[in-house]
Amino acid sequence: MKARLGSWAMVPLVALLLFGGGCDRGPVDPAPARERLQDLVFARRAGDLAAVERLVLPARRTELIETLTAIDGFVEAAERLQDYVRRTFGAALAEGVQLAALGRNLGVLSADVELLDARPLADEAGVVRVSYVAGNAPPARYARMVRSDGSWWYDPGEGFDPALPAAFRRMAEDLARFQAELEGDEALRTRIHRDAQVFQDALAERMAPGLGMLPG
Repeated sequence: MKARLGSWAMVPLVALLLFGGGCDRGPVDPAPARERLQDLVFARRAGDLAAVERLVLPARRTELIETLTAIDGFVEAAERLQDYVRRTFGAALAEGVQLAALGRNLGVLSADVELLDARPLADEAGVVRVSYVAGNAPPARYARMVRSDGSWWYDPGEGFDPALPAAFRRMAEDLARFQAELEGDEALRTRIHRDAQVFQDALAERMAPGLGMLPG
């Protein structure tokens, strides 16, 4: 099954959000912004969402963490299903279950990110653009860091659609139910052993409602 991710896969970079005391003015040294973003990359790689949350622009924390939590739950369910398929039906069929990739292309919040250079934006005070490569796959992308009240924050912008958490939670639940069905239905397992397409068709049918909830 091939799923199209749409526009959510890379977080858009949008206009600077002002809050509290507003953005700090004056000359900007980009190095601290890059270091702060590196802390976020390390926290995400370690699966420490609490640490990620502390580094995100406060106005965007709730929606970002809710989305990441739902996506992580989906990835875990997909990996559990793939492991079960590998043990039960063999490596060949398991390799075709690449659903976890749906939740891994998350821009600077992806699992494998290398930061490159950082540059202040000439037309926006207190904003640094940090270039990075995700998954060792050029071209470079850009993350936005905002300085406010003496600290640097990662600004994911407004690109997280409110439908995303519900869609990924639904897909995680459906994958878990499908795995339970496989474990409890010997007749279904026998049919899959005879014809791998039975598995593919069943998986596509169970994923359809959640995929249909994804925006774009």
